Amino acid sequence: MYSYFSTRTRTKAATNVPFTNVGDIPRTSTAIKQAQRDTGVSEKGQSKAITFSEPGTHYCICAPHPWMSREVIVE
Repeated sequence: MYSYFSTRTRTKAATNVPFTNVGDIPRTSTAIKQAQRDTGVSEKGQSKAITFSEPGTHYCICAPHPWMSREVIVE
C-alpha cells in the first residue's frame, strides 16, 4: 500500500495525530514546510504521533515515497 489512511484528517490544536504504518515497508510522516515535524521511520504496524499546535492546513509526505501525502487540518 502506497498511501496514508486517511489522506485528510481534521483535528483540534494541541492534539496528537497518530500515523500508523499499515504497509509492508518502512514509512515516515514528514511535514513539507516544517521539516522538524517528522515521525522518523516506522516499521510495519508501528504508530507514531505528531502534535500540531498551530491552526491551519499542514501537509505531510512519506520521505522515501514523496507521492504519498496527507493533509492535516488543525482548528
